[in-house]
Amino acid sequence: HVHALAVGLNKFSKKQAAAQKWMKYLATVPAMKNYAAAGGVPSMPEILNTMVSTNASFANIITYAGKYGYSESAGAREFDIYAKLAEVLSPAWVGQKTADEVASVADAALKSLRK
Repeated sequence: HVHALAVGLNKFSKKQAAAQKWMKYLATVPAMKNYAAAGGVPSMPEILNTMVSTNASFANIITYAGKYGYSESAGAREFDIYAKLAEVLSPAWVGQKTADEVASVADAALKSLRK
């Protein structure tokens, strides 16, 4: 299973301060508790441990992640690659373009990043 969640701040946003405040909140214990209560699996082991009584699957997640979980670097410029893919694929995800239209753009973007 490969999983990524990300939140970013649009540099053109007129609400930069509010967005930064919200993004800082997302990494807090109360936010992670709310996320867990809503059915999410927070990345904070201490939250998982304290909420096993409300979600029994957290016990298995703690054990499994501790035994098998790891984060391995994909190589040089991995963030640049991920960011570029998110940029060029997003129009297809929201229905502004077709998958076929963005596929060649994604290929070209990746080729340019490998240079």
